[in-house]
Amino acid sequence: MRKYILVIVILLILFSSVFIENRNAQKLQPPSQGVYHSAYPDFNDSEDNVTPERISEFENKVNKSIVWAPFSDNWGISNITFPKRSVKILDEQNIIPYIRMMPISKIECSNEAKEADPVYNLQKIIKVLMMKN
Repeated sequence: MRKYILVIVILLILFSSVFIENRNAQKLQPPSQGVYHSAYPDFNDSEDNVTPERISEFENKVNKSIVWAPFSDNWGISNITFPKRSVKILDEQNIIPYIRMMPISKIECSNEAKEADPVYNLQKIIKVLMMKN
């Protein structure tokens, strides 16, 4: 359990710099009435195809603005990179990104979850993250 907490802390530290750059962070205050609207506006089967068109289409259908939207950051077999493009698109729409990090080498494997991923395991992730610091 401690290893998982360590990985989460390291990831948060590494990725936090993206949000701090040239930005004045603001705290999201509770709405004066009702609740904030969060939605997953169909970013396709892999959950990572964030586009302004999909967001607009969804908001028009439900006649509500999205405050935050989840999407997946599928690592695949390439290197681990922060999903800047998706975050930028959401930021330009004034939507808070909720990033679901997916350390899996193939989307198909994640649905089965019967065996360990052949590329990513906790030790490899820690090793890569420690090398970047």
